[in-house]
Parts: sequence; C-alpha cells; structure tokens
Amino acid sequence: MAEPLNAPRRAKTGKPSARAGQKPSLKTTRAKASPTKRARKKPITRSPKRAKVSPASTTSAKSQGGPQTTDRRSGGRRDEAALQRRRKRLLILVGVAGLFVLALVAWALLHQSIFRLHHVEVSGNVHESQHELMAISGLANTPALIDLSAAQIEDQMQQLPWVGVAKVSVVWPSTVKVTITERRPVGTVAVLGTWDVVDKTGRVLEQRKIQPAGLAQIEAPVTQHPVVGAFFTGISRGAFQVAGSLPVAFKSQVSLIVARPNGTVTLHLVRPVIIKLGHVTDLTQKYKDIAAVVAGATLHAGDVLDVSVPQSSTISGP
Repeated sequence: MAEPLNAPRRAKTGKPSARAGQKPSLKTTRAKASPTKRARKKPITRSPKRAKVSPASTTSAKSQGGPQTTDRRSGGRRDEAALQRRRKRLLILVGVAGLFVLALVAWALLHQSIFRLHHVEVSGNVHESQHELMAISGLANTPALIDLSAAQIEDQMQQLPWVGVAKVSVVWPSTVKVTITERRPVGTVAVLGTWDVVDKTGRVLEQRKIQPAGLAQIEAPVTQHPVVGAFFTGISRGAFQVAGSLPVAFKSQVSLIVARPNGTVTLHLVRPVIIKLGHVTDLTQKYKDIAAVVAGATLHAGDVLDVSVPQSSTISGP
C-alpha cells in the first residue's frame, strides 16, 4: 500500500520512534535540543611541550650571540672610545691655547708704565751712593717690576766694596726698597805708598794716600796688591781677623798688628808693650788673659806679654 506523500518519514536508523505518552530520554533531548553545538565545537589541539632550557645554556647563548651582533657591539664601543679621545685632545689644545693667550695678555699688561719702577728707597748706605747702587743693579733703567729678581739685585749690589749685605724688596706697583749694611773698617795696610782700608775679611774697602786715624796698622807679608773690592789672601788674613775681634776697651791701645810668616800674630801697644797672641785660636780666652794681666800687674815699656797658651800667660822684660 502506497504511503501518502505527506506522511512522515521513518528514521533510517531503524530505531522505533517514541511512543505516544512516553517522555524522551535525557540523551535524546540534549541531542535534539542542540544539534548545531556539537558541530561548531572545534577540535582541541594541544601545543607541543617546550623543551626546558637550562640557565647555563641561556646565559651562554646570550653572551655568545651571533657573530654579526658581536661585531656591531665591539665596533660601536671602539667608535665611542675614539670619539672620547678626540674630544679630550681637543679640550687640552683649547686649554693650552687659552693659557698662552692669557699669559700674553698678562705679560703685556704688566709691562705697562704703571707697573714699571718709579720709586727707589735706599737706607743704610754711607760710603756707596744711591746712584752707584742703582747703576750696578740695573735699577737706573726703570725696568718693569715683573722682570726684577730681588736675589740678583742683592748679589749685584754686594759687588760694591763697602756693601756687606743688601736686602731688596719689591713693592707693587712701582717701588723697590733697598736696605744696606756696610762693612766696618778694622785696619789699614801700607802698600806701594798708599793705605788700603780693610775689613775683618781682608777686603779692600778703599785706598787713601794718607793713613786714616783711629785704625790700627796691619803689617803683613803681601805677595799681590789687590784692587778695591778684592781680598788679601795668605797668612795675612789672620791679622785681619784679630783686628776685627779686638774688644772695644782694648783695641784703642793697639797701634800695630803684625802677621808673622809662621802664622802667629803679635800686638804692639801704644805704651809700648808687646803681646804675643800666637796662632789665631781661642781668641776670647786670650783676650781675658790680657785683661787680667793689665788689671793686676804693672806693665813697663818694653815688656813682652805672652798669652799664646790660654790661661798660662807669662811676662818677660825687655
């Protein structure tokens, strides 16, 4: 018997349809309710497990890197170091050039008229004039104070016969102060018809045609006559040392100091009395011995007092 066209089709599965009055099962209901959800679900695919990498291998890989990366980094560091070196050299050159320019400017400024010598103050000079002091030291040329050397000026001034010590101080902007300590004359030496005035070192301070008063005559063997400003040498230096060390209360009684060829010294007093000093040693004690004898004994003309041995003085008659 033929089925009508609008008759419901039977399931192909051959399963019996649900009977009337029976509730469909839960599985059948879920299947019928969402037939499209199962079709839309995507298959779950698991990502492959990552291989564990040890820290040591990671560090090694980072440190080594690729050859191109290492080359780029080292090249960049070299370029940066070279740039820093060039900058440093440039800064040094700029600094040196700046200092040179400043030095030129300072040199030109310090040689202006305001900083040149305009005033010279000299004190302590008696025998040497200010004109002579300035001439020998170059101060007469009004130099710039920056070009002056106090030590050099002192040495130049001390070449003058009477100058013993010269103390120079530069006072900016235009003044030089000079303090002179002159040598003290202690005796005279008769040489070739002239009288040489000498100090205790044997330096010739001046030459005179007439013997100066108040100075003891020194008699010494002279092999060479020094010029003014030069020194007597040889055994006569002992006589100059004695002349310069005589006590004030005693030296006015000494009229002649004789230097012997054997190096001993003899004093001739005004009385007249002769005193044998011997060699120029222990002079302080010998002077004390002379004072004791003079104070406690009566010396007669022609007596000879021998104090060549300290604290063992003897007196002999003429």
